[in-house]
Amino acid sequence: MRGRELFDAVVAASRLNALVAPFTITRLLVRSNASPDTLTPEQLTQALPRIEEGLRVYLTENDVAAAVQDIRRLAAPEQQATSPRA
Repeated sequence: MRGRELFDAVVAASRLNALVAPFTITRLLVRSNASPDTLTPEQLTQALPRIEEGLRVYLTENDVAAAVQDIRRLAAPEQQATSPRA
């Protein structure tokens, strides 16, 4: 999953209100030098600390932890496919 499809999945996983989620996630990605239109799992992984920080403004700590866990899962499949095997 990449690009807009991945971005939409991140927005859904963020647990943010549907009215603010797209703008907020876009802003956090741009601050991490990533674009919603071309988002890759690798860029999402790099943006996770900033996303987590941004979610803390809107969500409880439990909701942040759950959202970050779900967002990590979205980035994980391709990372596992490209990681070297032992």
